[in-house]
Amino acid sequence: MAVVHRFESVGAENVLRSTRLISFERDLDSLALAIKHSAHFPHLWHRAPAAILADGHWRHASERLQWDLMRGDFSRTMDSAPWPDLIFYDPFSYKADAPLWTGELFAKVFKHCGGKSTELYTYSASTLARSALLAAGFFVARGVGTGPKSETTIAFALPSGAADHPLKPQLLAHEWLQRWRKSSAKFPASLSPDEQTRFAESIELHPQFHRG
Repeated sequence: MAVVHRFESVGAENVLRSTRLISFERDLDSLALAIKHSAHFPHLWHRAPAAILADGHWRHASERLQWDLMRGDFSRTMDSAPWPDLIFYDPFSYKADAPLWTGELFAKVFKHCGGKSTELYTYSASTLARSALLAAGFFVARGVGTGPKSETTIAFALPSGAADHPLKPQLLAHEWLQRWRKSSAKFPASLSPDEQTRFAESIELHPQFHRG
């Protein structure tokens, strides 16, 4: 809805190119409940969420913005989606939805970016999430704070991503690497000792920490 509201505030006539927003979800019960009680949720005071719930798609009157829903397990349905420019990554936290925060899943997302200049934004600033993104091949930077969080995370598919970004976010540096080495949450719980070794190597040898 942030994208929809931004599009409408700018005005379709001022948008340089058409935008397609794709959401992934396997359980729409919470959306149905929220829409039923939409008086408590101002971001749902728009026809788009109800259209997504009813039909799985919504189009702006200008035809320059469309929003589509892909139902099912994200780890499977993402392969059917087009290459993304931006990813808003906001599943439940690792404790509630661990499979969506693994290095393997992020590696799949990274591969799906196809070597393009994709940017991934997530509310999480946890060591576990950032290390998983790094292990997957992303270049990881500090994002601006939001709500109670003083810091979020931005991940770039290309080495030049942070430098090309208008806000020039700060890439994680050796200070973060030192903290990661001492962290009790440096590895996803599911990794075997051999997998932990490979995971650690992918962090230690990441070009983000070895750039002139």
